Amino acid sequence: MRQGYNAEQQLSQFEFTISTVARPRHGEVLELLFADLTEPNRAIQVDQAMDSLAQSQLHAGGLLEAVQGKSLVATSWLQLLPGRAGYLWGPQFISDSSGSEQRRAILSSNDIQLIASELTSASFKFTQQAGCQIVQSLVAPSDLDIAAGMQQAGMQHATDLHYLVSLRKAFPQSAEPSELTFEAYSSADQLRWEGVIDRTYEGSLDCPLVNGTRAVSELLESYRNTGDSGATHWYFVRQAGQDIGCLLLAEHRRESCWELVYMGIIPEVRGRGLGRQIVRYAQRLAQQHQAAQLALAVDAENQPALAMYMDADFVVCEARQVLLFFAQTPL
Repeated sequence: MRQGYNAEQQLSQFEFTISTVARPRHGEVLELLFADLTEPNRAIQVDQAMDSLAQSQLHAGGLLEAVQGKSLVATSWLQLLPGRAGYLWGPQFISDSSGSEQRRAILSSNDIQLIASELTSASFKFTQQAGCQIVQSLVAPSDLDIAAGMQQAGMQHATDLHYLVSLRKAFPQSAEPSELTFEAYSSADQLRWEGVIDRTYEGSLDCPLVNGTRAVSELLESYRNTGDSGATHWYFVRQAGQDIGCLLLAEHRRESCWELVYMGIIPEVRGRGLGRQIVRYAQRLAQQHQAAQLALAVDAENQPALAMYMDADFVVCEARQVLLFFAQTPL
């Protein structure tokens, strides 16, 4: 790998080059990167990415492309996140819908795996310079060759996620009986907050591979930067005057959507139906703020949580493989 993340590989009878995307071509490449999203989400994501790239050259260094001759074949973007984390968008390949039937047909399964592997490896060179400790990527279940290439570059399959959504019409129309109270988070309660969240991670069925790999403060920094509302909708969950859990919600105003970023309860009170009460409270808050929907992601192996969300009128809308890369040495 040469400096600047350039690499050349002989794939079948074609030569492909991987390099950092020049600024004038950011828009074109981002349109490919987010091609699988539907409107208006695609336009929103492209605009947000353009803003991020314009604000920081460090972010721009993670936008890569694979080209054959002068033709764009694939792209990926390592987006830096708070808490020494990164998110790898892609690799995304030119598809038939982009008017590139011949080029797509030429790429064999091995070609796709190798390009995906090279893009991912180049991203990790950038990751090391940026000081990331962990990188996550979400891959569609049907993209087997892409996932295989990313794993060849060092990513691990952590779990599968189900994305769930509850539409406004399914929100409870009135407050349901509950033994729980909700206290808004304040920065003055930081140590108390971290302690409660740390307890909720104990024995969690959500992606056990990552448990204990990051400090609670780093995770909170990531949570805070989800959506547009920071910590405005974070709550201690209390029962009989005691902290027994937490609820973290985020607004995505442009999409008229709220997200349940994280919800957890301590081990001693699990299995009592309290999770459903927390989710119903979240739905009521989303309704009061005129959200069109409440969305969340849950580990596909977490059957108790899936059953609880279904009972609270959520439906599965899509699935993704979770791939993770951990830094080999402390950063």
